[in-house]
Amino acid sequence: MLTQLLESCWKAPTEAVGIEASRHELQIGMSFIPEGKSQKDITKNFAEPWRLRPGDELGMCGVILYTANGTFVVDRTAADPQAMFAKIVHCFDGKTTFAEMLKKLYEDELWLADVPRIGA
Repeated sequence: MLTQLLESCWKAPTEAVGIEASRHELQIGMSFIPEGKSQKDITKNFAEPWRLRPGDELGMCGVILYTANGTFVVDRTAADPQAMFAKIVHCFDGKTTFAEMLKKLYEDELWLADVPRIGA
């Protein structure tokens, strides 16, 4: 249903103006409260290369990954000190269908959700 909605919203202006997209950018942002592990536990492996000084206790390590296709951001949320924020931005060429873009964004979500287990 989301694919149909996006295609319909995109179709009207492109036909009216007669333009084609050279690129698309899809984003998804979410806040979540980790269960079973603290923010520190989830992100401590990402902070290890920084070799914090003894007096600098880690609360959480925010991470931004810049890739060839977009970015992944993981940080604290402003609204809830226990919650984490994740944002995925994925760029596509203008010929990629909305169904393909949504599938790839979903795959990005699954990958990002599995990252803390990879780093553990």
